[in-house]
Amino acid sequence: MRPQLLILSTLGLALLTGCGDIGSYPAQPPGPAPVAPSIVTQPASLTVPIDLEGIFSVKVAGNSSPLTYQWFRNGIAISTANSGSYTTPTVAATDTGAVFTVTISDSAGSVTSQPATLTAGARAPKNGDLRFQQVDSENTVNGYGTGAGTPDDTPPGGDLLVLNAIGVGFLSSFECNGLFGCTIFLDAFTQPKGAVPLAISFNAGQYSSLQSDLSQGFWPSTSFGGGPVTAPNNVINHLQLDPADNVFDLTYVQTSQTGGFDLAQHTINPASLAAAAQQEGLLHRVITAISYNAGQITYFSYGWTGDTTTVYETTTATATFANVGTVATTLAAQGYILTAMGGDATDGVIIVGTRVQGDTMPRPILIEPSFSAADGDIPTGGYAIVGVVNNLQGSSTTGVWIGQR
Repeated sequence: MRPQLLILSTLGLALLTGCGDIGSYPAQPPGPAPVAPSIVTQPASLTVPIDLEGIFSVKVAGNSSPLTYQWFRNGIAISTANSGSYTTPTVAATDTGAVFTVTISDSAGSVTSQPATLTAGARAPKNGDLRFQQVDSENTVNGYGTGAGTPDDTPPGGDLLVLNAIGVGFLSSFECNGLFGCTIFLDAFTQPKGAVPLAISFNAGQYSSLQSDLSQGFWPSTSFGGGPVTAPNNVINHLQLDPADNVFDLTYVQTSQTGGFDLAQHTINPASLAAAAQQEGLLHRVITAISYNAGQITYFSYGWTGDTTTVYETTTATATFANVGTVATTLAAQGYILTAMGGDATDGVIIVGTRVQGDTMPRPILIEPSFSAADGDIPTGGYAIVGVVNNLQGSSTTGVWIGQR
């Protein structure tokens, strides 16, 4: 029995010795010391339209230590601004010149950004207001797609619908040679993701059926934004009438939400246009489409339940197909958004400009002489296409694309 006891004692000793080895491993080396933050991308100065928000942001080099952010306006800390970006309240004219900085800190130190200045730009139309050609809307202000193309069709019954798109019809200088002697174009661009779904509808037909087409609609109720053209979720933004050849074409934008837009149609003597346009603005209405009509002028205007109090200043100007870009630029410099453009080869171009009463701040405008340039510069620059003028006279074709923001 004694040898067995000896073996057990030896085993127990070995076990105790093994347990003692557990505590003999060396401690793990300490991690790297915290590094003071460094800024990779400084906040950029911004020009933000009045009534929109601006976003300042900063990018910091990678750091293993937790970072804290504090944004300042004119040297005063903004209590709720504690992340890598800061979204301002809606911008007012008095915000011009405000200076923003951000301080980033960790356990090893802190760094303060270079100053970024806020400038208030020309007023943005209210969110959801389809009467202003999508200028400074969520569909354009941050850029938009270019893939919807330029569909075309020939009247009568030339009806096209592009979903999830914005656009405007071409103003063309040609005179139709009979009912089937003209081809009519739509400039359509895809919406950015996340925006309220819109559709652009393009329609061409017999002038003699214009009124019935407006009241009955071109699309069945199962289509996006179906129902009559006069439905409150539609706004006509292009009109061209040719009663001599019994032809018309128009485009209208449709919202998937409740619109609240009410259409009024007027046909007047050209000498009365300036006074009529001014009156529309005083009544909180916006002219969105206009055309010559057998020596008269026909225009469409809209009120909107989303804004029944804003008073507008409305002006009109005439241009030729050769100088339409120059005239448009002059109106933009006076603060006008080009809300309607119409005309023909004989009488030239009518341009309607609309601005909130007293808003004379210049608006950025971009004039492009070709579709290939417009297809890139206008959408990527956040400009809304407010007019396309296509000159088909003679042996060559020239065009002008006009973008505003």
